[in-house]
Amino acid sequence: MIRSLAQSRLLRLFSTSVLDQSMLSASSLMLGVLLLRYAPSEQYGYFVIVQASIMLLVAAQGAWVGGPLAILAPQRTDEQRRQMIGAIEASQRRAVRWLAAGALLVPAAGYLLGFWAEAPAIVATVAVTAAWATLRREMLRRVLLIYAQPNTVFAVDALYVAVLLLLTAATFVLPGPAAAWVVAAVAAGSLAGTVYGRRRFGRQHGWPESPAKPYWQQMRPLGIWTTAGAVIYWVHNQSYNYVLAVQTDLEAVAHANAARLMLMPTVLMLVGVSSLLMPLAAGWLHREGLPVVLRRLWSFALGLLVLNGAYVLLLWVFRDWVTGTLIRTTIPDRDALILLWAASAGVGTIRDMLQCGVLALGRLKPMATITGLSSVVSLMIMWFGIQRYGVPGAVLGILVGESLSLAGVIWLLRRSARHHRAGVQAAAAATATESATEKKT
Repeated sequence: MIRSLAQSRLLRLFSTSVLDQSMLSASSLMLGVLLLRYAPSEQYGYFVIVQASIMLLVAAQGAWVGGPLAILAPQRTDEQRRQMIGAIEASQRRAVRWLAAGALLVPAAGYLLGFWAEAPAIVATVAVTAAWATLRREMLRRVLLIYAQPNTVFAVDALYVAVLLLLTAATFVLPGPAAAWVVAAVAAGSLAGTVYGRRRFGRQHGWPESPAKPYWQQMRPLGIWTTAGAVIYWVHNQSYNYVLAVQTDLEAVAHANAARLMLMPTVLMLVGVSSLLMPLAAGWLHREGLPVVLRRLWSFALGLLVLNGAYVLLLWVFRDWVTGTLIRTTIPDRDALILLWAASAGVGTIRDMLQCGVLALGRLKPMATITGLSSVVSLMIMWFGIQRYGVPGAVLGILVGESLSLAGVIWLLRRSARHHRAGVQAAAAATATESATEKKT
């Protein structure tokens, strides 16, 4: 009965997470559709570059702070966990504030010195503000997921989406670059969600601000390798935007991301489930062992593959209506891009699910090495693939990199499983020897 209750609670957690990601996916899709329909392709290209840069910062923060925190916090008592999270959150909040203040000087100096035109300077200034607000919201979401509070995460994200879409709808009647107004809407929505979530969470658990240095010292060995892996993975997964911009133009960036936008529900669902699964995997490993963790991770991977496959099939049937009527955009090599993005999403789904087990085991250095090697191969294929195949060549590089990274993750987990079995057998043999000795005595 207790096991059944635990499983039903787990089902509720992931049901809420899936609903939350569906909402975020829908809002992201609407945002892209609005920009593609009512703004020049160049503005959508600007927005994609800003979004990719913010994603890099979010990935780095998640790896340096969120990942180690999700691994270490479940191993502590309730009070120890509360003290640790409160100290780290306060320290992170101060650091992000000062970094944002310094970053705001860059576009101002670039414009005043004549290096930047007015439009890029405006977009960059708003982007810094949006990055600051997004990092605050993402840190809050990490903490709430560690405490297994998906309902509060959903409320935070719902407020974010409401403010984002409301302000985005007004951007197309305002003067100036549309990309800057949309990025400003991202900042406002993130800030609104963060303020609400902190107040609601604070009433339940409080936010003690104890000295953070001892906790950073504990997290640093994990954070160094998770951050290296996350940044390298971002290079592999997002740098195609910059490679396309360098080799072609912002319109090519817009075309590649317009095709990816149609598959955004699969990407965001994966992000939501993996962020909730990471602290759960660490807890399962601590309580139930590696075999249980691997079975559950494979179950989640296969379940997501089925859902994503059903969505891709539906998209393929209605792809003409989506591009011709919904977003009103002509995408060169559309069908090839859809298939390549879908294959990359499928491989990435399995990789991200299984990687939760690697991170829970603390195998961060080999994971960073594997990610680095796959990223180098990915970038090489991407660079030369664009020259030979155009925009699909960039996505081909991503697919190859994802496949190599998945192979590395499976290899790491198989090695860990063999070591686990050897350890269990050695412990059983030692127990049997000890029992036989006691009987003879």
